[in-house]
Amino acid sequence: MAVIGADNDELICAVANPLLSSVIIDDFQRGYQAARVLDQMMTGHAGPVEPVWIEPAGVVSRALTDILAIKDQMVASALRFIRDHACEGINVMDVVNHVPLSRSMLERCFRSCINRSIKDEILRIRLNRAIEMLSLTDIEPKKIAAQVGFRTQSYMESVFRVRLGRTPGSYRSRKC
Repeated sequence: MAVIGADNDELICAVANPLLSSVIIDDFQRGYQAARVLDQMMTGHAGPVEPVWIEPAGVVSRALTDILAIKDQMVASALRFIRDHACEGINVMDVVNHVPLSRSMLERCFRSCINRSIKDEILRIRLNRAIEMLSLTDIEPKKIAAQVGFRTQSYMESVFRVRLGRTPGSYRSRKC
């Protein structure tokens, strides 16, 4: 079981042992939606009947969610390697070289255990880190792309569009 906090309060997350991962609340979007509802109500319209749901900006992964509950030790070892090195520009062969299995066997075990390919897992980790950096820093996307292991900013943008249906800039501005 993994426990995850909300609001990314550094003090609360640091008290837990191991460190608690946390959801990044999208305060900008929350404020924007609150102002929109208030404006509607001030102009005589009824407030929303249903709750207004705001998508989180991302998740800050810390030690607690890095614990893997996978019975296949080779897949668990490969996942740990990916989580530790995905942002260093590793590729599938680097992961295969880390475990004593052939590429085809490791790919089959991966799909069986986590329903993703090795490449998909590497991209997932990079994407989550990029979202985290876009949400929490002012670092320009080109530098973020390099820091999280994407070869180019345009490749990172392409992965964002394909996987999330939006651009890195839309995560930063939170207007999409």
